[in-house]
Amino acid sequence: MFKYEAVLLDRAGQQISTMPAPTLRKATTVAQYLISPRYAEEHQTCHTELGTHKVEVRQTKNQKCVWEKTLH
Repeated sequence: MFKYEAVLLDRAGQQISTMPAPTLRKATTVAQYLISPRYAEEHQTCHTELGTHKVEVRQTKNQKCVWEKTLH
């Protein structure tokens, strides 16, 4: 089981995407990728269409947010 997960969220707080990571450092790298234009482009869309609001890094054990970044 991974210790962290990067979670891409919309304005309603619903998960758009989740990716696990073994360390906090890797999780923040994954989170930055999820909120990047490259992620949306690779899925042939944009963050506006996805409704992206922010990305969080959470501890998988208790879902506590340990890092976050908003899109705007």
